[in-house]
Amino acid sequence: MPSAQGIQALKLLVRLVGRYSPAKFISCIVAWVRGLWRWAFYRQAGWASQSSTLSAGKPGEGLDRDDGRSRSCAPQVPLPHEHAEPSALAHDINEDGENQPAAGEQTLSTEATETVNNINPSSRPAPTPTVSPSSFPSYPSSALSPTAPELLVQRYHRGGTITKTDVKVPLEPHTRSFMRDDPPGWAGHVHSEGALYYAHDSMNIFTDCTMHEKSTFEIVMKFIHEIQEFRSTNGILPDPKVDLVLEVTTDKQGSPTCGYYLADHSKRVIFWYHPFEMERLPRCYQVYGPRSPSHIQIELTAQYWYHCSFFPDNLPVTLDLICELRDTVLYSMADSMTSPTAPLPHSVDDLMKMLTVVESLKENIDTPYDGAAFVISRFLWTFENDKFYNFHGETFARLDGRTSVFGYVPAHSLILRILTPILFNAPSGHLRTLEDVYVDEILNLNSWRRVIDTLSLEWQEHVLYATVLMNASIAFLAIPTVDNGQNTFTRSTGQIASYISVIASLGTVIVGLILLRQNRTSGF
Repeated sequence: MPSAQGIQALKLLVRLVGRYSPAKFISCIVAWVRGLWRWAFYRQAGWASQSSTLSAGKPGEGLDRDDGRSRSCAPQVPLPHEHAEPSALAHDINEDGENQPAAGEQTLSTEATETVNNINPSSRPAPTPTVSPSSFPSYPSSALSPTAPELLVQRYHRGGTITKTDVKVPLEPHTRSFMRDDPPGWAGHVHSEGALYYAHDSMNIFTDCTMHEKSTFEIVMKFIHEIQEFRSTNGILPDPKVDLVLEVTTDKQGSPTCGYYLADHSKRVIFWYHPFEMERLPRCYQVYGPRSPSHIQIELTAQYWYHCSFFPDNLPVTLDLICELRDTVLYSMADSMTSPTAPLPHSVDDLMKMLTVVESLKENIDTPYDGAAFVISRFLWTFENDKFYNFHGETFARLDGRTSVFGYVPAHSLILRILTPILFNAPSGHLRTLEDVYVDEILNLNSWRRVIDTLSLEWQEHVLYATVLMNASIAFLAIPTVDNGQNTFTRSTGQIASYISVIASLGTVIVGLILLRQNRTSGF
């Protein structure tokens, strides 16, 4: 006798075979194996050793903080046009898509600059744009590794606890100051969310490390000294508009390591002194397709705004910045109201609430509070994420939420086409709805909520109709000519049909209530 697990696996295989054509089924399996191999390769190559710096949550939210989106297993479809993209620096991309040195981080080596700008126009872009090894004569020590704002997990997953005991704290008379003893040159800041982080007074350095602890302070200062030596060796001039963020962790052997990145406020991007694999970032790993300089810039800009939401003290709240956010919200509202299939991450109601918040930010211009900077950064971060998923600025940008940028057209199996008329076209309608909200295996939360709300109303109606029908069937059985209760050997056709109707109605009520409860408790 086959086991229960074997039967379940066989059922799943039958469903897959019925859903896809043989060629599509084989290509899907190959793509799935390829994705599994890539995941295992990257985890073995470097992610496991930096597990404390990789995200495990959701936005606000780093790697695997991908809003439930999974890496697409659909095969890549060639685009209708063939174009050659130049290789690009992951940290030096301006608005025109050209490679230029980051503001304030200019090197004094002419040879390095010529190497960076040496572009082969006939070559396709590499999957991961990185800095050429000859761009800098040397890199910081191996204990320093590039990271990104969404890969910093210490703030949300520090894992620290306190002992649950009674504590007696006597206060001296006239005690009115409760400042923490900060190390020299550093100032502790409390984020609006409640997190404690430190900022250097003069060097634009930020960290979530506990700098009030002597051992941590010494380790952080050691890594800062290494970065300063690297800058001095390679002639990199300091820039007051560039932030340096450090996060100290430990490797498998227990030795301290440091993840870092730099945020350029003039370019609104993050960059590094090491080569960086863009596939480490969750959105770059999830999205297939070309990685042009303008597309890479969108992701790095999203990381920049996420950095500003982590450390909002260094982001000045100006009227121009508020107007930029307000125009973005107004455009999204107009597009969502006039186009029901607009690929936008927010509903009109959410955008109206955002607009109210943005208008109230004008009173926070040039104020020392960081709440306004956090609001602006978090809102702009969500809009940049949407731009990246929809290939904003590319010739094949997704302008309609139902359009696949890969030219994928869903194919329906023969079994589904046969069963659809028998089931009154219900499967076909639900399938089209799912295909519209799950384009290129990217799920829009706003569209998904509308689908769930529609299904909830439909389930409630089914429960109501099933209850009425069950009562009618039981009342029909009360007729003496239908069920006299004496002849136990023969049953009339009406009696048997009534029994089937009662059982089916009761099953509909039970299933409908289970689905409604599952929907209400799932968080959607």
